[in-house]
Amino acid sequence: MKDASLPPLVSVVIPAYNQSDLLVRALQRLGKQTYGNVEVIISDDNSSIDLRSHVELSNVNPDLLSKIRWFRQEKNLGAYANAKFCLEIAIGRFLVFLSHDDWWVSDTFIEDSANTMIANDRCHVAISNSAIETPNRLDRIMMNLHTNESGGWKYLNGVEFVNNRLFTDLHPAYSAVLFDLAKLRDLGYEETWLLPNVYRPLDIEPDEGFISLMLTAWSGEVAIRGKVVSVRGTPSDSWSRSIFWEKNVTFGMFLTYMNFSEFLKKLPDDAPYKFVQSLMSSRAYRPRTFRLKFAKYLSTTPAYLVTYIRGILHLGSIKDNMVSHLRKLRTRLRSL
Repeated sequence: MKDASLPPLVSVVIPAYNQSDLLVRALQRLGKQTYGNVEVIISDDNSSIDLRSHVELSNVNPDLLSKIRWFRQEKNLGAYANAKFCLEIAIGRFLVFLSHDDWWVSDTFIEDSANTMIANDRCHVAISNSAIETPNRLDRIMMNLHTNESGGWKYLNGVEFVNNRLFTDLHPAYSAVLFDLAKLRDLGYEETWLLPNVYRPLDIEPDEGFISLMLTAWSGEVAIRGKVVSVRGTPSDSWSRSIFWEKNVTFGMFLTYMNFSEFLKKLPDDAPYKFVQSLMSSRAYRPRTFRLKFAKYLSTTPAYLVTYIRGILHLGSIKDNMVSHLRKLRTRLRSL
């Protein structure tokens, strides 16, 4: 029987792989959070070491250890599928994705974020600021907020946030974002995730691509503030700094947005679908963030991508019979 006096349950999901010292650091900071009603889901993606033993032998808060739901995958799923696994078993009203190499520097992050959403029934996502761990150990701030947005919470129109800010100056780290998981499920969020039989034959690792942010923002308002609550870790052997990720992230995002477009076609409002189509052609992949960084793969204009995408999308939603077409696409892009 649920205790009505407790605040809503928050699911903290941590897809993990090796790097036990970084996971311990993340949990040590998590153990200092002032919000007590949490479940912690740790999915060990078939690490070469026993992550659970390393954590339980560390000085992580014993009360937090009792709240951890441990899972160890029998085979390596990959970062994307491991995150999807965590999402599917979460039972909280709210959810935060915490990469095992990120850590919180604000002990009130969860409490502040949950309270600001509870106070506004049109708000289904709360975004704070983060710093990025850099090689010289000096952190830089992720989001460029104007002075009047850097203090307490401010509510922004969700559509305007997505269309004008998300892919420009307000580009958050997920460790600083609390989602209304109940709302995401109402919106069919789990349907937007790709299945392994689609992307594995292509040797591509997809990316979630801020889909959860777009869906929750489009549903109302976004709570945002400039306070730095987390540090995005960037160890030399992190997934986001790997050669495989750099070579494949563009294709993963491309595939993610193709699938998301098909999902959005079912909605009565065609504005979200049109926006994601614009992402696929140019907006998410501006010259500085896409074309220059991956020039060895993409040396033509975004218009070429648009033409090719339209040629594939007429086949319908992503299914097994599209794999051959996607293979041709990847081969063509890599030959440019």
